[in-house]
Amino acid sequence: MNKNNTDSEKKYFAASRHIDNHLENVIRLITYDDVSIRTAGIKQETLRAFRRMCELYHSLITLDSVEHYEATTALAALLYERHMDFVLLSGDKRGEMEMRYREFMKLQKYRSAHRMVSFYDESKGRTALDVETQKEYKRLSGGIEEIRKRVAEVWGPDNRGKSSYPVHWSGRKCTRVISSELGVEYEELYIEAYAVLNWLLSSGLYENQELPRATKEGICEWAHYVGQLTMLDAYSRLINMFDSIAKPEWLDEVVNKLRNHPGKTLNDIDV
Repeated sequence: MNKNNTDSEKKYFAASRHIDNHLENVIRLITYDDVSIRTAGIKQETLRAFRRMCELYHSLITLDSVEHYEATTALAALLYERHMDFVLLSGDKRGEMEMRYREFMKLQKYRSAHRMVSFYDESKGRTALDVETQKEYKRLSGGIEEIRKRVAEVWGPDNRGKSSYPVHWSGRKCTRVISSELGVEYEELYIEAYAVLNWLLSSGLYENQELPRATKEGICEWAHYVGQLTMLDAYSRLINMFDSIAKPEWLDEVVNKLRNHPGKTLNDIDV
């Protein structure tokens, strides 16, 4: 830990590290080839979404100084987005979300290749960007008409009866709408991950030429609050999928504590 951290920082950093270590041990126990996973009917993309959350959370806690306040803000928001992915996938009973999740990654790959190649063509030799791999990928993909056909098959027509790229992989409008549909606790967490953190950051930047340390501490602590709640909520959902994973005695209590005290992080004795 950075030696410049105050005692208050050490408490929530310690709790976040404790959560990270605990979830890392859980991940080690879970492989998609496990009989328990196949028996429970858990999809590969659901587990991948949870692993992606764990990787992001680990990145958040490695930034163990308040001087990383802007990076922690960005990571907290991204972690919430991945959490919504996990919630949607873990609640998928028919496999529709799983299919859309995978197809969206393929769609994004094609769109990225298309943009790179288009930029190269329009630059008329003024860029050194190498796009040969992307050109070949576009050729093998069958072109834009094949992509539009697949979009229609997976997501269906839009309100105008046409095939259009989905805004979100699930086919819903945006993360805010998804959060609202999932319930007030997720909509509140959406506000905490975006609006509150943006409020703290923009207020500090507007009112000060250089952010005071106390403001940086407040931003980082709120980002850790978002991180702790999203990870433990996801962990609770994961446990419900497995009979072989015992629920820690402290889990329900600390999740409720976080939900009932917005912005107040756990400390090292809570977990």
